Amino acid sequence: MDQQILIVFGVILFAVVAFSFEIFRSDVVALVVMALLIFSGVLSPEDAVKGFSNSATVTVACMFVLSAGFLNAGLLHWITDALKRWKNPKQFPLMILLMLISGVVSAFINNTAAVVVLIPVVIRIAKDANLKRKPLLMALSYSAIFGGACTLIGTSTNILANSIYQGAGFPGFSMFEFSKLGIIIGLVGAIYFLTFGTRLLSKDEGEPASMEVTRYLTEVAFMESSPSVGSSLKESPFYRDFEGNILEIRNSAGIRVGGKNPVLNSGDRVKLICNAEKIQMLGERAGLSILDKQVSMNEEGLKQWSVLEAIVPSGSRLVGESLAHSFEGMEHEIKVLGVLHRGENLLLDLRKRVMNSGDVLLLAGSEVILEGLGQDQAIIPLSRELPKILNLRKMIFMLSVTCLVIFFASIGVISILGSAIIGCILLILFRVLSIAELYRALDAKVLILLGAMLSLGAALSSTGAAEMVSHGILSYFGRFGPQVILAAIYLTTSLLTEIMSNNATVALLTPIALSVATDLGVSEKPFVLAVMLAGSASFMTPIGYQTNTLIYSSGGFRFKDFLRVGTPLNIIFWICTVFLVPIFFEF
Repeated sequence: MDQQILIVFGVILFAVVAFSFEIFRSDVVALVVMALLIFSGVLSPEDAVKGFSNSATVTVACMFVLSAGFLNAGLLHWITDALKRWKNPKQFPLMILLMLISGVVSAFINNTAAVVVLIPVVIRIAKDANLKRKPLLMALSYSAIFGGACTLIGTSTNILANSIYQGAGFPGFSMFEFSKLGIIIGLVGAIYFLTFGTRLLSKDEGEPASMEVTRYLTEVAFMESSPSVGSSLKESPFYRDFEGNILEIRNSAGIRVGGKNPVLNSGDRVKLICNAEKIQMLGERAGLSILDKQVSMNEEGLKQWSVLEAIVPSGSRLVGESLAHSFEGMEHEIKVLGVLHRGENLLLDLRKRVMNSGDVLLLAGSEVILEGLGQDQAIIPLSRELPKILNLRKMIFMLSVTCLVIFFASIGVISILGSAIIGCILLILFRVLSIAELYRALDAKVLILLGAMLSLGAALSSTGAAEMVSHGILSYFGRFGPQVILAAIYLTTSLLTEIMSNNATVALLTPIALSVATDLGVSEKPFVLAVMLAGSASFMTPIGYQTNTLIYSSGGFRFKDFLRVGTPLNIIFWICTVFLVPIFFEF
């Protein structure tokens, strides 16, 4: 076997492991992959960085900007206002309406942005109408995935796969070429979820309807003025109120305090899991400091502060930063009272804890500071919503620009990339977005991931590794015909996208799918389309797709919820794709 092919396979193995176990941030993993390919001589530096100027990367960047234009014009906020005016909504009709809204919107603008805006509204409606929160949020996330699979611009994986397809010398897909297929599969998925899927959700105390019953991880330090200092733990006033919430105690040197009834000293830190109400009790007590050991509350405690529950969205400047670093220099203006994070070791130092998209924070601070964080898109409020007014002029202009972008791209007058670039320029020229807002709209993490991972796809093609994998697939499955091979490619893509970045998976599998089709002597479209659909259809884990990650912590889900509901849905999508794709796109 050629040495360069061995290197490519080694880099792929590293990427799969690093993505799966989240050794580093996904964009960092992608950059390391690119660096390894350059260092090993598999790709020249010039070839390795071509992904950053690839039409897929630039088109996705434009889609972020167009989505921001809709948000800035207030379209989604107008929709959410209409939802809030619905008196006494019922669970089932509301789920159907949410799936319809999320699915249609996600077919044309960034589905993650749509879900982020709708999450706080769903939580508020669930609380006010005493509805179950989990089914509503899962309906929101899954339907965003359904909608994204219906158009070429519905999700970044579609744009990425199509760009690799065109880069191999093929014409690619048109805007709505596979829309009928996507709508049929989406409807089947929606029927399953509404009839059977919701019944598989766990029914336990982990399904909060408001922040008051959400249990956060928090940490408090005892100061000399605390009445509990000098007392044994079980005789202290602190223990009487928080007995069942205590995880561990560490002294001022950071050493864990042992024993069942230790004496509490000044500087001791206690780690707790409790709800927002109890955290507020902590903040109002003399001699206690929450989380930030350098700063104590004033005499009035939290009574002079506003308390806000907020989610950290993808693209936030807080993602990848520790709590201590993110709010450095703001200790007297804002405090992190609690953290809700998926599956992380509860005994880690909270101040060093690195935030990920989907984390939920319980914050206390002045209204001005909290609103500033929201306007800066560092956080998305869950317990209340930041005001946003529909700008009719901007809204009409946004709809006109988007329709023109889609129209010219769909009839082939100009490429999707060209029409998207022109659309973004028009938004700036007519002041729908400012330059600063345009820069904030660009999700650098996703764009770096796309640009860097395209280098791996290029290495697969240029070294012959993709062709070798293709020969291996055909040696095992070739005698069964193209439909069985299509099923194998879809299944491989689907399983990989559950444990690693969907964009990375598509960048890896699309060249292989093209090689398989070429070796078989059949049309490439069914195989590329299988990768596109499988790359988005991530239902069985909360980490496979960003919308699932966003609802995970804020919805009080357990990992098993996604596994139980999403596994049958993944199988349904697999079966539908294998049988329907050849009907719409002949081999």
